[in-house]
Amino acid sequence: ARHLLHAGPRAAAADAAVLAAEAARRSLDVPGALGHLEDAARLRTGVAAAEPALAAAELATALGDYPRATTLLEQATRAARTWRESPEAGSDSAPLPARIALAGARLALRQGRYDAAESAALALLPEGGDDEPGAGPDDTLALEARALAARAQIARARYAEASRLTDHPLGAALGEPPARTRARAALAETAGLARFYLGDLDAAERPFDAVAAAARLLEDDALLGRARSLAGMVAQQRGAIDVAAGCYQEALTLAQRASDLHGAAVYAANLGAALKERADYAGALARCADAVRDLGRLGRTAELAGALFNRGVLLIALGDLPGAARAAARAHAEAAALGAPLMAGYARLLEGDLLRRRADLAGAAHAYQEGERQFTSAGASREATLAALNGIEILLETGRFAEAHGALSRRTSTSTSTSTSADLSPVSYTHLTL
Repeated sequence: ARHLLHAGPRAAAADAAVLAAEAARRSLDVPGALGHLEDAARLRTGVAAAEPALAAAELATALGDYPRATTLLEQATRAARTWRESPEAGSDSAPLPARIALAGARLALRQGRYDAAESAALALLPEGGDDEPGAGPDDTLALEARALAARAQIARARYAEASRLTDHPLGAALGEPPARTRARAALAETAGLARFYLGDLDAAERPFDAVAAAARLLEDDALLGRARSLAGMVAQQRGAIDVAAGCYQEALTLAQRASDLHGAAVYAANLGAALKERADYAGALARCADAVRDLGRLGRTAELAGALFNRGVLLIALGDLPGAARAAARAHAEAAALGAPLMAGYARLLEGDLLRRRADLAGAAHAYQEGERQFTSAGASREATLAALNGIEILLETGRFAEAHGALSRRTSTSTSTSTSADLSPVSYTHLTL
C-alpha cells in the first residue's frame, strides 16, 4: 500500500489504502486505519471519495478527534453531492447522504450537542416515524436514528420522551440481516436506559435482555459484554452489589476477549464503583486507574469525565486528598482543552466534594453552583440536579434553611418532569454507558 501510494496509479493506490485500513483495524491499530482511509479519500475523486471519508470520520469520532471527524464529514458530504447520479444509488445499501447525516448526528451526540444530534436523527425517520415494515437498509438506518435521537433525549434527562420514542418491537427476527439485528440491539439498549432512569427497573430488564439475546444470535462477545454491564447497572441500583460486580467482571472479560478496548475501559470504571460500595478499596482503585488510563488513551471525553469523577470520589473516601485534587485538575484541563461542559461539570462536582472535605464550605458551594451551571449548559439535567442538591446540603450545614428551602423548590420545579427517586440520591459514583 505504501509503495502504491507514492508510485502507483491513484485508483490502485486508493484500493490498497482501503485494504491497509482493514488490516490495521484487524490488528487494533485504529489510528493507522484512520490514516489509511484518509489516504483513500484523498486519492479518490467524486462520489468514490465519500465512502472512505465517511468511514474515516466514524473512526475519528470513536477516537474522540472531533475536529478531524468534522472535516472528514464535510469532505464526505461534498463528495456525495452527485451520489444520486452514480451507480451506487441503486445498490442495496442505505442512501449515502443518510448515512453521512447519521454519522453527523452521532458526532454531535459525542460532542454534547444534544439538540443538534436529536434533530439530525429525527430527520432521518420516515414520515410518521414508522420504520418497522420491511427489513431493508432504510429501515435499519431508521432504527439506528431512533436509538440515537432517544440517547440525546436521555442525555438531557427527557426520559419519558425517550421511552416513548423507543416503544418499538425490539426482539431480533430469525433470518434478518445482522446489521438490522445490531440496530435493534442499539434501540433495545436505549429503551432500557430510558426506563432505568425513570426508576422502572423491571421494565428496563426486558430490553436489556433483548440486547443479550441479539448478542448470542450474532455470537458477538463485545455486544454480550455490553448486555452484562447493563444487567450490572440494574443489580447495583437494586443494592445487589455482589451481583453487580460479577456482571461488570463478566462484561470486562468479554470485552477483553473481543479486543473491545473502549468497552473494557467503561466496564472497569463500573466495576470500580461496585467494588467501592463493597468496601474493596484496593480493587476499586485499581479498576478506576485502569479506566482513567484507557479512556484517556482513547479520547473518550464524557466517559473520561465520569471515570475521573469516580476515581476522585474514591480517593477522597480513602483520605488521599492530593490525589483527588490531581484528578479534579486533570478533569478541568481536559474540559478546557476540549470545550466540553459536561466534563467541566464533573470537574466542578469533584472540586466541590474535595473542598467540602477540607471544610471550605464557601468554596464548595461555589464549585457546586458552577457545576450546576456547566451541566445545565450541556443539557445534562440529571447531573445539574445532583450538583444543585449538593449545594443545598451546604446551605443546610451552615444553617441557611430558608435559602435551602427556596433552592430546593426551584430545582424541584425545573426537574419535575424528568427526575426520579434515583435523581435525589447522594452521588458516590456515576454509571458509565457506551
